[in-house]
Amino acid sequence: MSEETGPPVVRRIVLGLHPSPHGRAALDAAARLASFLGLELRGVYVQEERLMRLPGVLREVDAVSGRVRRLDSSGLERQIRAEAARAHQELSQVAGRLRLRWTFQSSRGEVATVVREAATSRDLVAVGVGTRTFGRALGSTARALLSVTELPVLVSRAGMHLGPHVHVVDDGTVSGAGAVQLARSLTERKGTRLTIHVAGKEGSGRRRAERYRGELRAAGRTGDVVRTAPGRGAAAPLAERDCGLVILPRTALGGDGAELERILRHSASPVLVV
Repeated sequence: MSEETGPPVVRRIVLGLHPSPHGRAALDAAARLASFLGLELRGVYVQEERLMRLPGVLREVDAVSGRVRRLDSSGLERQIRAEAARAHQELSQVAGRLRLRWTFQSSRGEVATVVREAATSRDLVAVGVGTRTFGRALGSTARALLSVTELPVLVSRAGMHLGPHVHVVDDGTVSGAGAVQLARSLTERKGTRLTIHVAGKEGSGRRRAERYRGELRAAGRTGDVVRTAPGRGAAAPLAERDCGLVILPRTALGGDGAELERILRHSASPVLVV
């Protein structure tokens, strides 16, 4: 993200669908955000190529008899079609309940690649922390999306809840400033609140905090808060009890995903990485 282009203006949310606990959490968070912002939601279900190469290796359990049998290619195709149908049904139900504009796409390929190709430069991408695992560690799809795209990526896990109070971290970089601009654009509607956590060196952080306070006052946003958080970095919002969405710049997270995993383990809210 460059200073010339600024933060992306979100026009649509592209969601990687998966009928798992983390996948359903991602659907809930993406749908709530789309509803709140009046955005279209595009659900993308991917028939993973790596699974298509595994007939004879996978097993299935008969729901009636409980017998385990080897899954051949026709059985694998049947299960994938059934899973796609469940994903479509869940998307339809959630979107209908929230009265969203929505579309559904089913494709074959690698999940991160297909989801990225379905998104434009003005979209936000949403995904669960993992798909076929039940832990809280970042799965391969989330890692890939965070590494191959500059688009905002909303990461959710089971148990998280998206709300109207947004907390954003400015780490003193161009990406940090862009994260704040995006957070401000997402909290322009009545009923939202914004807290900006200014990290970095104490002197420069204090100056940035005062600038943000002045800008918010000038815009009439008296309910928003600016806090200095020297040394706390991306973890600054974790002590907050009313956090509904955490927005973090990629530059505050490092390159190995460890800091983001730590945030996701302790956050009660979805995390949007910019």
